[in-house]
Amino acid sequence: MKKKTYTIVWLLAAVMLLTFVHTIGYAEAVQSGYLTYEEPTTQSSQSSWVSTIAYLFSLLVVFLFVAGMAYFVSKLIGQKLGGVGLSKSSRVLESLPLGANKSLCIVEMAGKVMLIGVSDHNITLLKEITDEMEIVKLRAQAEELKGQSDFNHIFEKQLISLEELSRRIPAMLKKKDHK
Repeated sequence: MKKKTYTIVWLLAAVMLLTFVHTIGYAEAVQSGYLTYEEPTTQSSQSSWVSTIAYLFSLLVVFLFVAGMAYFVSKLIGQKLGGVGLSKSSRVLESLPLGANKSLCIVEMAGKVMLIGVSDHNITLLKEITDEMEIVKLRAQAEELKGQSDFNHIFEKQLISLEELSRRIPAMLKKKDHK
């Protein structure tokens, strides 16, 4: 855990140093009149290329920093809040998303295993699973998934929902064009 903390601290220090260097360059540009309007004059192309590359590099570093911090924060939140409100005897064994805010879930509560339908407005008991072999199989699958990172499972679900959204957008645009 300390190694991760040191890595994050070093990453923050590097980003702060790059930001400081970029700020100094900006201050020098303001003092030299680079950012004030003057009639166009010939300017060396090498200076222009260097400043463009430096700007793009700093933009890339900031983007990578923000993406990395978003990853670590979402992983931390996923670990801390992943099992909030569930006791040891209550858990979701399996979940199947069916669409926007609709899913089928197999849950275990008070020693009973049930198939439920979940939507925005209600939760419906579809069936109670009583076959012992099926219950053992579902529990084993849930333990196997629990052994894997819960964050990776959540991240995978989000990617799948983004893929579904990207498929729906062109269809929605075609419908608007025909109207």
